[in-house]
Amino acid sequence: MASKILVGVSAIVVIIVLFMAGFGGDYIANPKFTVVNESSSPVILTVGWDGKGQPFGNIPPGQRIKFSVNAKAEMTLLAKYPNGNTVVSPSMYLTSGTITKAKILETHIEFE
Repeated sequence: MASKILVGVSAIVVIIVLFMAGFGGDYIANPKFTVVNESSSPVILTVGWDGKGQPFGNIPPGQRIKFSVNAKAEMTLLAKYPNGNTVVSPSMYLTSGTITKAKILETHIEFE
């Protein structure tokens, strides 16, 4: 009887480990972010979360950057254009497993 219980518990542990390795990693991983500059101009990008700003520098048109954040946080993006215009994204709250794409457009930033 004890050996059947041990086999059952072992099987459950193996199933959980396989699930986490194959599918569950995204649910416990740091939030992942992709930003694409779809405007016709280069922008200077700053990403803010937890009251801090992380400059990403000059992002040419069509360029894609990827990063992750080691925190659960409210995040905003700020893009400065060569003509002096600045656009700020709406705030988005990121939690573990969040995978987000942001598009920098001519007049605004949108999330997918």
